[in-house]
Amino acid sequence: GCLGSPDKACVRLFYYTRVLRVTGCNEKGVYVYDYFWEKVSNGCVCIKNDRQTMPRG
Repeated sequence: GCLGSPDKACVRLFYYTRVLRVTGCNEKGVYVYDYFWEKVSNGCVCIKNDRQTMPRG
């Protein structure tokens, strides 16, 4: 349940952010960076739990 409510479920929320990561070194020994998208969890939200009515597959 969610916050003591058995009819609700906690669903995690996510957002994506760009980060720089070291991907190697150049010929001068200097780090080379590239952008990557990273999934970050920023909390959860309570929603109605429909597990009882959803078909199982």
